Amino acid sequence: MSVPTTAQALSTLARLTLVRVTRGKLLWISLAIAFLPILFAGMMGQAKQSMENITRTTMVLETFVLAILPSLYGAPAIAEEIEERTATYLWSRPIARWVIIAGKLLALAPFAGLVVLGSWVIAILVSLHHLPSTLSMVGLGVGAAGITIVACGIATLFPKRGVAFAIIYVLIIDLPLGEVPASVRWLSVTHATTTLADFQTDTSPAYGALALLVISALWLAVAFRRVGRLET
Repeated sequence: MSVPTTAQALSTLARLTLVRVTRGKLLWISLAIAFLPILFAGMMGQAKQSMENITRTTMVLETFVLAILPSLYGAPAIAEEIEERTATYLWSRPIARWVIIAGKLLALAPFAGLVVLGSWVIAILVSLHHLPSTLSMVGLGVGAAGITIVACGIATLFPKRGVAFAIIYVLIIDLPLGEVPASVRWLSVTHATTTLADFQTDTSPAYGALALLVISALWLAVAFRRVGRLET
């Protein structure tokens, strides 16, 4: 039997992960959560609220969706591998351990980004009858991918309660941290996301992109290091 290349292993893991996430109850639960901003924005549109009010209020709701949905996708995918010991079998194959994390993220990060982005685009279309700004779409899509990486990193640290810890971290630590009027707010992935989405009028979106890149890289390093040190 030929040894699979890294690219083949990544592709296979990504496809299997995508099949699992689209066939379970999680998909319907996440779509229901993503529908809430759409419903609220539609009600605001019917009430003839101003465009600025609708846009900013909907973004606040999308931020909470952003805090929950990527964690629901990312954390279980990693935690289940560790807890159910299926990773032990995978690690016995001739592939690097980091490929397991990378392969799953290759499917989960874009998928989470598409769901969050779809929620935002439809909400603005329903309420304002036009597409949202390009930067807002880029910001939410990239931000969702970033939080998926954060959730995966947390799941490697706390596999038994990966989902709960990931959601708690984003809601209780990351979101409030992003509201602190000091440099420490750049440790917040949600603040970086809204900055990239051009909802922080005092800061260039480029700073948000850079912060997302750094935060994602740090959490990815945590995940790779943790997986590399787990016992088989």
